[in-house]
Amino acid sequence: QVTLGVGFGSQPGMTRNVDAYDAALASWPLTLQQTAETHRRAIGLLEKAVALDPAFGQAWARLAVAYGGMSGYVPQDKQVWQEKADAAIGRALQLKPVPPLIHGVLAELSIGRARWSEAAGHYEDLEAEFSARGAPVPFRNGRFLLMMGQAREALAVLEADRARDPLNPEASFFLAVTHSAVRDF
Repeated sequence: QVTLGVGFGSQPGMTRNVDAYDAALASWPLTLQQTAETHRRAIGLLEKAVALDPAFGQAWARLAVAYGGMSGYVPQDKQVWQEKADAAIGRALQLKPVPPLIHGVLAELSIGRARWSEAAGHYEDLEAEFSARGAPVPFRNGRFLLMMGQAREALAVLEADRARDPLNPEASFFLAVTHSAVRDF
């Protein structure tokens, strides 16, 4: 029980179980690789994280996204993966406090089901949540604007995100795609 001063365990929806945190942390870059195999490995790590700490809300939320992603990689099992995603997000919503990015996760799941107005509502909730804390809204709102055909608006959001987090590979990828969409090569 050494106090290191890092404070990750005090964030809403976080864990104090180091093994659960390590498993979740190892899963996150795997989901960026966008293959069925890396998603399966990420799911295994996230399932391990929530087994080690069933109150680890951020891991439940990320597990929901990973399950939802698998519905695109394995279309013949789409319903099964969506049900797993719904169960994981349901578990995250039962926890108190609810993980801070829950609205973003709900938006991702809505996007995967082509429920655009529902996703827009979740992004509005996400923006309100982050604004209330005085924090910048995560880049996924820019990605959503791009998907909705609002590339110029997305560009402004993603450029601001890059300025805040220049090493975020996912944000950089969508920024590049958006520049291409507005023919800014």
